[in-house]
Amino acid sequence: SLLATGFESERVWSEFVDWEPAIAADRSGPYVYQMTTRYGKGSCFLCSDPAILFRRSTDGGATWEDDKVLARTRRAQNDPEIEVAADGVVFAAWLLDYRPGIVFQKSADHGETWTAPLAILAPPDPPTWTDKPILAISADGRDVYIAFNASNSWVVASHDFGATFDPPVQTSTGQRYWFHNGGAVAPDGSAYFSAVDYSQDYTGRARIDVIRSRDGGQNWYTAQVDGSTEMPGCEWAE
Repeated sequence: SLLATGFESERVWSEFVDWEPAIAADRSGPYVYQMTTRYGKGSCFLCSDPAILFRRSTDGGATWEDDKVLARTRRAQNDPEIEVAADGVVFAAWLLDYRPGIVFQKSADHGETWTAPLAILAPPDPPTWTDKPILAISADGRDVYIAFNASNSWVVASHDFGATFDPPVQTSTGQRYWFHNGGAVAPDGSAYFSAVDYSQDYTGRARIDVIRSRDGGQNWYTAQVDGSTEMPGCEWAE
């Protein structure tokens, strides 16, 4: 059973349609945070569909407070990411449509209040659209990295706790389509992202990559660490 392995039984967050959940815990306190993409106007009457929902636990996940909308807008919101620095400051990134795309927010009071969403790009500067952000921060929160795709792989960096972001750096070339899956900042300051790149029509082999920077995000180096064969097509039974 789950209890025998140390895991509690699962609990449903809501009766609504929730996608792409993200979770983070405060290493210095009892706070646990979740974000999700919610479809179906389950968030609030004047919010987008879908919308980003946030909730907080102050007792290590035993109980949860009411859901909160971080930004009230009629534009679609997707792809939440959340991290917590050693001092308890909460960092979040998510997608506001595809243009301007990724926005960034912070909370210094355990999710009670949040900074206004900050767009990390300024279209028409390239890339003009963004998708699927992955957030990684240093332990102290000073260094913030967000990897994303605009067909190619891109990364944007901040070294002032997310107050401002440097221009994005394109880490790939060619005609492949990239998706980032996870990210981390090592104690020595090196930043890492995992990614998978495909052909534009998803045929052929996919490549599994690690993208690394040791100079604060100015230069990025990609190493292919594995590969995957093309997945089989779907067969529908009558």
